[in-house]
Amino acid sequence: MNRRQLLKTGVLAGGMYAFPGAMAFGGNIPEKGVVENVGHIKVRLGELEIFLFSDGHITLKNPQPVFAPGVDPEEVRKELKRVFLKEDRLEGAINVMVIKTGERLILIDTGSGYHFGETGGRLLHNLKNTGIAPRDVTDVFITHAHVDHIGGIVDNEGKTVYPDAKYYIAQKEYDFWTSEKPDFSKSKNPENPGESVKLAKQVFRAIKNKLIKFDYGETLFSCITPELAEGHTPGHTVFTVFSGDKNIKHIVDTVHTPLLVARPEWGTQWDVDFIQGVKARKLILEDNYRKGTLVMTTHLPWPGLGYIGKNGNDYQWVPFPYFTPNEIIL
Repeated sequence: MNRRQLLKTGVLAGGMYAFPGAMAFGGNIPEKGVVENVGHIKVRLGELEIFLFSDGHITLKNPQPVFAPGVDPEEVRKELKRVFLKEDRLEGAINVMVIKTGERLILIDTGSGYHFGETGGRLLHNLKNTGIAPRDVTDVFITHAHVDHIGGIVDNEGKTVYPDAKYYIAQKEYDFWTSEKPDFSKSKNPENPGESVKLAKQVFRAIKNKLIKFDYGETLFSCITPELAEGHTPGHTVFTVFSGDKNIKHIVDTVHTPLLVARPEWGTQWDVDFIQGVKARKLILEDNYRKGTLVMTTHLPWPGLGYIGKNGNDYQWVPFPYFTPNEIIL
């Protein structure tokens, strides 16, 4: 996401779209009959402890042209209504996964940091309120270098937020953002990508001595298998987190909204390669629909867990059904 574009579309409009509800929570078990408003939920996946945290949310004043660029606005309005989304704005969660395995505490991306104003940057607060200090994080896995994924690595004073962590990114993604002139010619985004490139290079410089590049297909931390999902960015990384015969497929920014689940061909200006983004989206949706895979997403409604279903010939987002507010056991 381009920060300047987000300012124009209303994501960073402080005050107009206030953060929905207090995300703070205590570490104690609430009294019987009391459900606290929390910014995390725990998931037990085999031997792994997984935590899903909220970093906040984003709001676009108008779904177009960021989504469905060039599509008839009336057709978009009808589709938004059909999938029970607001017609006058588009909202997205910022869901962040943390994996605890042995002595490791693995953070999957870092949220938006200080870049999204009042509606974002809640991750660090929510981590601390569950007893997780920044120095407890041993590893940060970077799926791609957009601001809402790497914005929380460095604070507004240029200091690394997770000082004891090692950082991991796909070689292909790193090479794109650190190249002399990254190629955005296949995107439908009219905004200058200069700010995004500048941020990525600044972040990578700050962590250069702790940054490890990986290749797709290799197993990391004995529980993560990364895969290339090129299109959103050239090295956009999705992955499977597994323990024994249980797994979750994290498709990251393959889809940002249920609208793109239903209409993957409509695409988004946030994809560096628009056509490849559509291809990857269709392939991933079909694969996960066919396999009945439990899917995690960064931007679909909190907490981002669900399945890819179908309504006739159209894909649809099916939220994972869970019945206790604090913990999911798979």
